[in-house]
Amino acid sequence: MQTSRFGPDAGILDDNIAERQPIPMKWRRFRLDLGEFRFDCHDAASRENTTAAFSARVLEQVRAILGTWINSPEGQRDAYRPSERILPSNFASKTGWERYPRFLVSAAAGGSR
Repeated sequence: MQTSRFGPDAGILDDNIAERQPIPMKWRRFRLDLGEFRFDCHDAASRENTTAAFSARVLEQVRAILGTWINSPEGQRDAYRPSERILPSNFASKTGWERYPRFLVSAAAGGSR
């Protein structure tokens, strides 16, 4: 039986020699309730009014849905933070990647870094 020459921490970078990296984005799917829009395709004013109403409805729905999500515990934990950086220890082990979301929620609530 051959044993491994490497210990359990082989290949794990120490935080002291690593540069913080951007957190990868997560993709979410949200359902928009946009209702029904109708217009006369031969009437320019009808097309313009309907497309303007559609755009306004999309923005209203996106703001409402994302606002609700971002203020939820899930949103506070999972929202993409373009300026946030992570170290290898944040994802090198199950303990690290399970502890990091709790840190994000604590930091969003005003906890210290």
